[in-house]
Amino acid sequence: MRNSAVIGLPSIALVLLGVLHCLATVLSGQASSPSGALSDSEELRRLRDQDQADRAPAAIDWSVVGPRDRVRSRRVKELFAGNGLHTANDYYHAAMILQHGEAPEDFLLAHEFCVVAM
Repeated sequence: MRNSAVIGLPSIALVLLGVLHCLATVLSGQASSPSGALSDSEELRRLRDQDQADRAPAAIDWSVVGPRDRVRSRRVKELFAGNGLHTANDYYHAAMILQHGEAPEDFLLAHEFCVVAM
């Protein structure tokens, strides 16, 4: 029982960090452009498009796609850490990329991003 609590704590902390980040962004007004409107990240859209294009062929070459996935996941996490996700579309695009991660934390963060996007 103790081991499951230890494993669960980092996941809970990650979820709380994501929620706090979203709240801080909205409350601080950093998510707004000068006109007050939010604008989607073209970089996140492009990364999502590349992620999906890598999965379009009938036979996927994982020796090529795997490293690309890792680069995209790393960039999404950098954008998130740097307060670079602002709109529902940004969170959706980030979730689509992170669902192809390698660790349970990637899948959890993808889920949380999806919830924020909704």
